[in-house]
Amino acid sequence: MVLNVSGTAFAEFGRVDEKGFDHATAEIGAVLIRQREVSDKQVRVLFVNSEEKTALDILDGTAVLFVGRDEKNLVAFLLDKAVVLNRDIYYFVLPLLSRAKISVASKGKTCRVPAAGQKKPIGIESMLSPERIYTLFYQQKNALFRFKGESHSFWELTYVELGEMVNEASGKEAVLSEGDVMLFLPEEYHRQYSDSGAPVRYITITFDMQIDEPSLFAGKVFHTGPQERELISKILEEQEESLIYGGDLILCYLKELLIGLIRTEKMERYIQSADQTSRQTIEHDIVRAACAYIQKNLYTPLTVSEVAHTIPVSEGYLSSVFRKKTGMTPIRYIKKTKLDHAAELIRRGGHTFTQIAELLGFGSVHYFSSQFKKEFGVTPTEYSNFNNMERK
Repeated sequence: MVLNVSGTAFAEFGRVDEKGFDHATAEIGAVLIRQREVSDKQVRVLFVNSEEKTALDILDGTAVLFVGRDEKNLVAFLLDKAVVLNRDIYYFVLPLLSRAKISVASKGKTCRVPAAGQKKPIGIESMLSPERIYTLFYQQKNALFRFKGESHSFWELTYVELGEMVNEASGKEAVLSEGDVMLFLPEEYHRQYSDSGAPVRYITITFDMQIDEPSLFAGKVFHTGPQERELISKILEEQEESLIYGGDLILCYLKELLIGLIRTEKMERYIQSADQTSRQTIEHDIVRAACAYIQKNLYTPLTVSEVAHTIPVSEGYLSSVFRKKTGMTPIRYIKKTKLDHAAELIRRGGHTFTQIAELLGFGSVHYFSSQFKKEFGVTPTEYSNFNNMERK
């Protein structure tokens, strides 16, 4: 669980300085002050100062501070204000999203210690590895089909391409609709059936896999976006074409698919475990990250699924948080931002309305004009004429 940095909760490790980082550094007499970006994805090395106290604060983004009296028992806090760590406290900072920037100030020597007593790995270590695919079937079943059920020693993935089916795992039922994915864990009894009255098309993949946290997939229905559906298409294409090393590519695509699903699940579990104050800070940063991505990619055909994938959270979660924080849906924000930029391009001159419509992905100049009038109450021509008159 990610805790809020409060005086009571943090007292075991240090204190919160409500007056800010500058006050904290002055009070501890820090002689070494630095700002650094943090982008690691897991705690690999811890820092500890056995001589003096250490001050930390967030500069940009959202970060999680891991602290502990020893290397093995770390507590996670949302770093959203200045803190001062006591001597002999082990710590490390990870970004909650992709990157964050922090300030660190210390006096005396700060040492690096391998996390959990383990040596820092050289290079990149795999945390999830599909190793062998046993079966890969594209199936179509008639309405009201029944599969009596089984359990086996390997993983099984089901992706519904069309229709609706019920997956039962360990006695619990889940309805899968078009675009949904569910995995069965090794030795987990499961069965599948449909009572929707319509045919079902789905893909089944059985495989061996090494993974640190198999529970991330237990009983979970994942709703795929364009990126995940594209990977599934690539898996089927490679199977059909049977080109050299096609099996290796299928394993790569499967790994990428599973990592995409896990990232979304992991992030949302992380947020749900946070206390209310921490969750509000995280949600604010999610919306800020989404807005920044939209602003940066105005000339591409943006979708909510694509924006959510970059954070990563599910499309439904992003829509819910975005509406709560801004009062509008992500789709509405994308369209409004594109139209605001279109108005700016008209004011600058140098582009025809057709060019602006193409640049911002409106499909046609007629659709662009209708959306522009709906947003601003005037057509692009009227807006342009008004601005020309203003300049004279």
